[in-house]
Amino acid sequence: MYRFSLISIFLLFLVVGSQAQSTNEAGTFVGLDWENDALQWRDRDITDYYYTNGLRLSLQSSYWQRWPTRHLLLAFPAKDGRTYRSLYGFALGQEMYTPHDVKTARPKLYPYDRPYAGYIYGSWSLTTVDSIGGRRLTSSADVGIIGPVSQADKLQNLLHEWLGQADAAGWSNQLRNSLAISYAVRYDGRLFPRIHPNFDVAGSVEVNVGTVSNFAGVGGMIWLGQFTDYFASPSRLYPRGSRRGQVYAFVRPTLRAVLDNSLLQGGWFGGRENYYALPSKELTHFYGQVEYGWAFGLGGFQLTASQTFRTREFRTARPHQWGRVSLLARF
Repeated sequence: MYRFSLISIFLLFLVVGSQAQSTNEAGTFVGLDWENDALQWRDRDITDYYYTNGLRLSLQSSYWQRWPTRHLLLAFPAKDGRTYRSLYGFALGQEMYTPHDVKTARPKLYPYDRPYAGYIYGSWSLTTVDSIGGRRLTSSADVGIIGPVSQADKLQNLLHEWLGQADAAGWSNQLRNSLAISYAVRYDGRLFPRIHPNFDVAGSVEVNVGTVSNFAGVGGMIWLGQFTDYFASPSRLYPRGSRRGQVYAFVRPTLRAVLDNSLLQGGWFGGRENYYALPSKELTHFYGQVEYGWAFGLGGFQLTASQTFRTREFRTARPHQWGRVSLLARF
């Protein structure tokens, strides 16, 4: 398993070569994403289990193109007569995961529940779009830590204190500190020419390799409403100075094949030495998820709200759902 992952990482870096002629999207973009199972619409009584909270602050700008780390990221190969648009980004994020039972300090080992886990990371990314070919390529390199260093336990209990709720009792059993390195690539392509300006359909493939999770996925996306062309703007905003608005709904289904998951099994570097880390035989190697929601945008601002439903990730798990609220602003 480890050998497969290391070979995959090596092959990905081999294909990183000269980047095609491109123009950077003008402006600096600041984004804030908040995901939480308390934001889900399906059942307001179910909170604080499995993927329970995620925060991500991102900054996208042409400035990052000056950094030598740009050579770590993938772009479309040069093609005569085409100039691609690109946008580099840097982000900081934190994720927290808890078992279904957060009231017991020492939960029973079987049936297996999800272990407590925190994950903090920095991400370096590049998004390139080809409006003529209807293509979009996103690559990212992440470095972080799984374990107490993430401070996920302190943040969750602080939030519970503010809300007048009881603390999650079992954070002392969380997965141990372990270095987390990931490289992800996602390719989106228009499936057929647009038949209407207010409707579009795309297919996608994705690969993630590293010490967090190794998986591959296929999926798609459907847009309905007034929106910018997904393959014309890396930021998904109209050009600066435009007063056009966006109001649209979207659906994004995905099917993934998973080799391993350190947020369930513990990290590669000592993180699996934990009583509550799941054995590999408990992992579900295929799962599906669907994200659906709406977005509203005006000029250099966009608000997105969505729901994500995911089938079970390990043998004794339950399906899970969480909500997301995202803000994006151009300066």
